[in-house]
Amino acid sequence: MKYWNELDESIFFCKLFSHPIEIGRISLFSLQIENDQPSLGLGFDIPEFPDNLPEKWQNKGFNTCRLGLTCSNISDLKITNIPTKEIFSATIERSYTAQPSLYSGNLSPQLHATTNNPAPNTKHSGE
Repeated sequence: MKYWNELDESIFFCKLFSHPIEIGRISLFSLQIENDQPSLGLGFDIPEFPDNLPEKWQNKGFNTCRLGLTCSNISDLKITNIPTKEIFSATIERSYTAQPSLYSGNLSPQLHATTNNPAPNTKHSGE
């Protein structure tokens, strides 16, 4: 998978951006694991900023696009050397199941999971 826009349930994301946004660099700010679900929630910022802001968000001082990715029915979860402030390189490989992976530049901190449903959500942050 090459673009965030290709994820299932990315309708709102596609309304905020008029062009495809490549999956790539992210700044991870939250990680939530629900063992009884089982699910994994990732919160992160991307360097791109939307070009189609809703009117209610315009002139509010937003300068960051903050995304959330919820992965349900996860298995094979591997997390090493997190928390960290490093910028990650994100990839999502899609076959029968999706496999989101995050790696920092030096490959020390990383996260890898297998899921059958990565679903995005989008919000914006101010300065």
